[in-house]
Amino acid sequence: MKRSLITHVAIMLLVAAAMSQALAQYDEDKPSKLSVGIGLYRPSGAMLRTEGGSTWKAFSVNYNLKINEMGKPDTCIAIEHTAKSGTWFDGHLTAIRCVKLWQKKSASPRGAYFGTGAGIYLLKAERKYIEEYSGAKFGISLLGGYNLNENWFAELRYNRVGELAPDVNFSGLALYVGTGRLF
Repeated sequence: MKRSLITHVAIMLLVAAAMSQALAQYDEDKPSKLSVGIGLYRPSGAMLRTEGGSTWKAFSVNYNLKINEMGKPDTCIAIEHTAKSGTWFDGHLTAIRCVKLWQKKSASPRGAYFGTGAGIYLLKAERKYIEEYSGAKFGISLLGGYNLNENWFAELRYNRVGELAPDVNFSGLALYVGTGRLF
């Protein structure tokens, strides 16, 4: 488990370093409408952690619907996908949420932010050839993050989804690193 976590963190850091080189060429004063993040997800359901592992890879894309007067996101549509596949297990979470963000009004590109979101979560957990659970559920998310500079952020997000079946609970904690300077 520790080796897997270290591998995932190393991959995240390599991707972040490669993206920083691409972003060095970006010279636009207008705030970006799109941000992306990569990270790790830890589901809380016993069956999901036992069969799929304690950490899953995650990816997030946010489209900013409203930018505040300081040029920072205020309201966005977030799409999050996390999955884990193996020989005997296949699990997926795809969330489509509307997210409201709050942050201190400051000219500095650095700073903490907080948010909450609600939306639809599409879920699937399958023990291959044994049992399968899938469905759509309403869920909420709470998040806190920090803008490292005008391009990069780190974010901790808790998704509350609930159970598809006993011990098949997709609620969990995610840690993301991403960029908000794409287009």
